[in-house]
Amino acid sequence: HATKEQDSRIKWWLTEAARIQKNSWTDQKRRKNNIYVWAAVGIFQIGIMTNNQEIINWGKQEFLEVLNNYDSRGFHPFELERNPRAYHYHLYMLQPLVYMAKLSETIGEKWMDNPKLRLAMMTAADVADDITIIEKITGWKQTTTEGGSWWWGWYKLLPTDDPIYQRFEVINQNDRR
Repeated sequence: HATKEQDSRIKWWLTEAARIQKNSWTDQKRRKNNIYVWAAVGIFQIGIMTNNQEIINWGKQEFLEVLNNYDSRGFHPFELERNPRAYHYHLYMLQPLVYMAKLSETIGEKWMDNPKLRLAMMTAADVADDITIIEKITGWKQTTTEGGSWWWGWYKLLPTDDPIYQRFEVINQNDRR
């Protein structure tokens, strides 16, 4: 167990790490990709761990900003530009977004209900069932994603009665045959 003084130093160190990380992402072009979302989830988690409302609010703003970039089909345009790896990156970007949504429950919010996030998750399921959906959009045959169901393991953060959870359970069963 940490003493009060140690706890104070740890909180300062984590908050400073979050501040430095946030400031390193000022380039708007860099903020469009999945790596930024992975950084944002770490920063957001620090906000929750340190009970820092400024960082928590920043995390929510970034979560919403990223989702606002998704198109009406449930794809992030920047990740569609990945050509034969578009689906891979679609799934990779969903992982930190879904985790952020799950973390929001610890602050009494339900980001998992965000319509754009739900559409992106459902789109991931649609493409898992029919890869030609994204191939027609990108014009590229998609490369196989190593790791299989690991890429959509985020669905396990959903309640078991959620329709998206249930879809991925079926997809996983079919994937194992």
